[in-house]
Amino acid sequence: MRLTSKHGEAQKELIRKQLREISNELLKVVKEEVDSCVLLCDTERLDRLVSTVHVHMDSEVIRGLRQKGLSKEIRELCDKAGRIKEVPSRE
Repeated sequence: MRLTSKHGEAQKELIRKQLREISNELLKVVKEEVDSCVLLCDTERLDRLVSTVHVHMDSEVIRGLRQKGLSKEIRELCDKAGRIKEVPSRE
Protein backbone atom coordinates (compact mmCIF):
# COMPACT_ATOMS: atom_id res chain seq x y z
CA MET A 1 0.00 0.00 0.00
CA ARG A 2 1.29 3.43 -0.90
CA LEU A 3 0.89 6.31 1.50
CA THR A 4 -1.12 9.04 -0.21
CA SER A 5 -2.52 12.38 0.80
CA LYS A 6 -5.91 10.79 1.43
CA HIS A 7 -4.49 9.01 4.48
CA GLY A 8 -4.40 10.99 7.67
CA GLU A 9 -1.07 11.60 9.34
CA ALA A 10 -1.98 9.29 12.24
CA GLN A 11 -2.84 6.52 9.76
CA LYS A 12 0.45 7.07 7.94
CA GLU A 13 2.39 6.78 11.18
CA LEU A 14 0.57 3.57 12.09
CA ILE A 15 1.34 2.10 8.67
CA ARG A 16 5.00 3.16 8.95
CA LYS A 17 5.23 1.54 12.37
CA GLN A 18 3.76 -1.71 11.04
CA LEU A 19 6.08 -1.66 8.03
CA ARG A 20 9.08 -1.08 10.31
CA GLU A 21 8.06 -4.08 12.45
CA ILE A 22 7.73 -6.28 9.37
CA SER A 23 11.02 -5.06 7.91
CA ASN A 24 12.82 -5.64 11.22
CA GLU A 25 11.50 -9.21 11.27
CA LEU A 26 12.66 -9.74 7.68
CA LEU A 27 16.13 -8.42 8.48
CA LYS A 28 16.31 -10.67 11.55
CA VAL A 29 15.39 -13.77 9.53
CA VAL A 30 17.86 -12.95 6.75
CA LYS A 31 20.64 -12.20 9.27
CA GLU A 32 20.01 -15.53 11.02
CA GLU A 33 20.17 -17.35 7.70
CA VAL A 34 23.40 -15.61 6.68
CA ASP A 35 24.94 -16.27 10.11
CA SER A 36 24.01 -19.94 9.77
CA CYS A 37 25.63 -20.14 6.32
CA VAL A 38 28.81 -18.54 7.65
CA LEU A 39 28.91 -20.74 10.74
CA LEU A 40 28.53 -23.87 8.62
CA CYS A 41 30.83 -22.54 5.86
CA ASP A 42 27.99 -23.29 3.46
CA THR A 43 28.85 -21.14 0.47
CA GLU A 44 26.37 -22.89 -1.82
CA ARG A 45 23.45 -22.11 0.49
CA LEU A 46 24.61 -18.52 0.86
CA ASP A 47 24.94 -18.19 -2.92
CA ARG A 48 21.38 -19.52 -3.33
CA LEU A 49 20.11 -17.03 -0.76
CA VAL A 50 21.84 -14.13 -2.52
CA SER A 51 20.52 -15.32 -5.89
CA THR A 52 17.00 -15.57 -4.51
CA VAL A 53 17.16 -12.04 -3.14
CA HIS A 54 18.44 -10.74 -6.49
CA VAL A 55 15.68 -12.54 -8.41
CA HIS A 56 13.06 -11.05 -6.11
CA MET A 57 14.54 -7.55 -6.42
CA ASP A 58 14.74 -7.84 -10.20
CA SER A 59 11.12 -8.99 -10.40
CA GLU A 60 10.07 -5.99 -8.28
CA VAL A 61 11.90 -3.66 -10.69
CA ILE A 62 10.11 -5.26 -13.65
CA ARG A 63 6.77 -5.03 -11.85
CA GLY A 64 7.39 -1.34 -11.14
CA LEU A 65 8.29 -0.68 -14.77
CA ARG A 66 5.13 -2.44 -15.92
CA GLN A 67 3.05 -0.34 -13.52
CA LYS A 68 4.57 2.73 -15.15
CA GLY A 69 3.31 1.54 -18.54
CA LEU A 70 6.55 0.16 -19.94
CA SER A 71 5.36 -3.39 -20.72
CA LYS A 72 5.85 -2.93 -24.47
CA GLU A 73 9.44 -1.74 -23.99
CA ILE A 74 10.18 -4.66 -21.65
CA ARG A 75 8.81 -7.12 -24.23
CA GLU A 76 10.93 -5.52 -26.97
CA LEU A 77 14.07 -5.76 -24.81
CA CYS A 78 13.33 -9.42 -24.03
CA ASP A 79 12.83 -10.13 -27.74
CA LYS A 80 16.12 -8.38 -28.53
CA ALA A 81 17.93 -10.30 -25.78
CA GLY A 82 16.51 -13.55 -27.17
CA ARG A 83 17.78 -12.70 -30.66
CA ILE A 84 21.22 -11.86 -29.29
CA LYS A 85 21.35 -15.16 -27.42
CA GLU A 86 20.48 -17.08 -30.62
CA VAL A 87 23.48 -15.65 -32.49
CA PRO A 88 26.36 -18.17 -32.28
CA SER A 89 29.34 -16.93 -30.30
CA ARG A 90 32.60 -16.31 -32.14
CA GLU A 91 34.68 -18.22 -29.61
